[in-house]
Amino acid sequence: LPTRYFLAYCLCRTQVSIQECEKQISPILQKYLTNFPDYTDHSIDHSKTVLEYAFYCIGDSIQYLTEDEKYILIMAGYLHDIGMCPTKDDKKLIIEKYEISDDTEYIDLIRNIHHELSFKFVEENWEKLKIPNKKYAKAIGLVAMGHRKVNLYDFDLYELEYIVKGGMEFVCLPYLAGILRLADELDITNDRTPDLLFNKYYPDNKISRAEWEKHRANYFVNFKNDRIIITAECTELSVYYGLIEQKNKIETVLKDFHKLLRLLPADRANLLIKYHQIEHNVEAKGFLPKKIGFSFDFQNTFNAFIGKNLYGSDFVAIREVIQNAIDSCLYKKSLNKTFKPEINISFIDNQLIVNDNGLGMDYFIIENYFAKLNSSYYQQSKISKNYESISQFGIGVFSYFLLCDYFDVETKSNNNEAIKFRVTKNADNSFYFFDDASRDQEGTTIKLHLTEKLNFSDIIKQVEFYFTYIDIPLVLSDNNGNHYEINKKKYKIEKTRLIAENVYILAKDRIPELDVIECEQNGDVFEGIVNLFVVKKENKIKPESLYKVVDKYSYSNYKIYQKGIFVSDFRSLFLNYTIGTINLKKKQSLNISRNGFRNSNVLDEVISSFEKDIIKQVFKSWKKEPAEIKHKLSTDFIDEYIKINQYDEGLVAILNQYWIIKIYKDDVIQYIKFGELFSLESFVLLNEFSALNRYRRRDINEVEISKLFKLLKEPIVIIFNSDVTEKIIKLSELSSFRLQMIASNENHFIKINTDKKSIVHRTSLIHKDSIPFEGDNSIIAYPNISVSRYFNSNHPLIKHIIQKESIINKNSAQKKLYEGLIEIIGDFIFDFHLHPSLGRLDEVIKKSNSILEHINSFASENFKLKKKDFPKWVLKYEKQMRETEKKRKLTRNKKHRADSAPRSA
Repeated sequence: LPTRYFLAYCLCRTQVSIQECEKQISPILQKYLTNFPDYTDHSIDHSKTVLEYAFYCIGDSIQYLTEDEKYILIMAGYLHDIGMCPTKDDKKLIIEKYEISDDTEYIDLIRNIHHELSFKFVEENWEKLKIPNKKYAKAIGLVAMGHRKVNLYDFDLYELEYIVKGGMEFVCLPYLAGILRLADELDITNDRTPDLLFNKYYPDNKISRAEWEKHRANYFVNFKNDRIIITAECTELSVYYGLIEQKNKIETVLKDFHKLLRLLPADRANLLIKYHQIEHNVEAKGFLPKKIGFSFDFQNTFNAFIGKNLYGSDFVAIREVIQNAIDSCLYKKSLNKTFKPEINISFIDNQLIVNDNGLGMDYFIIENYFAKLNSSYYQQSKISKNYESISQFGIGVFSYFLLCDYFDVETKSNNNEAIKFRVTKNADNSFYFFDDASRDQEGTTIKLHLTEKLNFSDIIKQVEFYFTYIDIPLVLSDNNGNHYEINKKKYKIEKTRLIAENVYILAKDRIPELDVIECEQNGDVFEGIVNLFVVKKENKIKPESLYKVVDKYSYSNYKIYQKGIFVSDFRSLFLNYTIGTINLKKKQSLNISRNGFRNSNVLDEVISSFEKDIIKQVFKSWKKEPAEIKHKLSTDFIDEYIKINQYDEGLVAILNQYWIIKIYKDDVIQYIKFGELFSLESFVLLNEFSALNRYRRRDINEVEISKLFKLLKEPIVIIFNSDVTEKIIKLSELSSFRLQMIASNENHFIKINTDKKSIVHRTSLIHKDSIPFEGDNSIIAYPNISVSRYFNSNHPLIKHIIQKESIINKNSAQKKLYEGLIEIIGDFIFDFHLHPSLGRLDEVIKKSNSILEHINSFASENFKLKKKDFPKWVLKYEKQMRETEKKRKLTRNKKHRADSAPRSA
């Protein structure tokens, strides 16, 4: 038997279990044909072959396996594919759980999860298989499941020292699962596709046919010295490439297994595999296997995906090379508390040399981490549990090519010889290893041969920029004997200097008026300081626009560092005119895209804590002011400084408490907190354009407001500022309140119902949010409450556009018609409100209906606009203009008749 090699090392009690297992599962495994009739052999013969290959892979290390480990491996080898043979009852449960609709979907699912089903089978049937106890059963199930997909580096699941019984011996689960996975991948020969079976029952399934072809092409798998040799023969190019892909997959599994071995405990270092490479001997018959096909231009690809297009600066390479040195030193310090890190940066003959005394590298690390794009040595679970690396910002050593075409590396790790090699920008070239490595101390030296001429001051400037707050001193020197040391700086800058450095040259005369409100925080997760530029008069904050005063910060800007290293600039959340520096002490998952951070949730939370503190400080500074003054100051502050882009519970709570609102209710003007508004069932917004003659902008008096109150029958919020009104609307939408438009002649008001959910309709086709009208059936109104266009979502045509938007967007020609229609109507209302003109409405209706004829033809509708579809105030002005024009015409005619009448002598 193939298992004879292992059985010789097993005691009688476990041999009984193995024999019972083989006896019971042999007929079950044959049932795989029920679910997978087109598959290559997955019977007990496959299991035995896998175990035979497992023995070859283990080699001399078998003497270091415990009796339990041999037993678990044999049982797992027999049972690893048992999940491909679910019972009828199992099938019903699987179909219900995963909501499977047909047999094809069911078969695909079983193929994908059969390793998990194998674990479940062992867990449920361990007693029938004569397995000694549940701990053994779990170990067997995990090793069987580990033959595919699962993460063997998850040492919480695949324990390095798993207990199955009392005593001094432990079971190394990841090693056993790794051996089984490799052995399973190696069972690829034509023994699994006998000629008779192949010729008489050739599979119809395309994927299965390809698998059969590959297996039929492989003749032998041999084990010799440090190589696994695969011998094959094929007559078709597609099969040839399939074999190459198969070999690459086996190579990947082998490399991953070698990585795994490096993470085993020191007392299990004797668990090895002597095979390091796959030798693939494929004889091609009837064709030439030339490896010519599409390739890519390295330089263009590099420029497109890695250069300035992504990072904005070539100098990010300096960050990458130094932070790798820092990581190596800090990780070494985590292992040895007495270790003193040293990083020296030299600039000699236009070469940037970074030397550290960290851990250094061996050939394995160079091949599997240093040379592999997007692979970090510090992300291994064994390391990441104990050490939090800095590296993650970009593409590691590949970024060095932003500054050079080639670089040299000399490195030495503990108990290994020094290694020296050169890396070039040519993707086709392997690393060039020198034979004169002379380094005698642990650590690494990277030498970048810069492509552009730089000077020492350039290097200092860039290193200082990226590493302002790093704990390890960085010592810089050049070949002229110049030295410069960079140590951790403070975040706080003197107020007068901060203001002077950030004011436009033409606004320097405003400096005496300016001050900054600051928030400094220093916690376990982050630290930093954020400053808000303000105007102070008579020692009081006076909100006003600083757009033409504060350089660069009208939209705010924060410098984000992680573990002391600069990452990128970041926007503000709620405030204009801020500047800040924030350092994330704990590593966060920050993904940088071409335009900033792709995942900003972490930073949003950090920055909001600074900004909300500053907003509170500003509001509290007006605490002793009268209500009317507090209303003016707080409203101006909201107008000039606060941005409402997203809902934030903390910000809303601050506004509710400190923002003073002017409101007419209970027949009198009152000043209340913003939060009190939302205890009202509903209220109406009145701003500088609402309920006033369109040519007149002035404060509306209490008598006029009283008249409006009687007309609208709602509490009226009085804010003579369109931008602030828009912010209240935005907050109401984000709070899911219901917004309605109330029409009164040519005037329109937004009514907010605080007890109802919003029914705002969003559609890109009509550009803006569509707020339902109340008491007006027109298609659109110009709401003088803002400068936005509002279309009536209750109008049949707009309702049609909202409902059919997804369909409309799929046809570009149709979409242009709808967009053109919306633009004509919207522009007309906007222009007419400012400059009424006679005859324009007729022209708009004619153009709109011309477009609607085309829309009706493909939408099977019968839309046609008439004058009654437009606001009453438009018709009113049209009527007034017609009457005025009629009177003018009569006057002109009378004058003409008088002028042309015969005069008496």
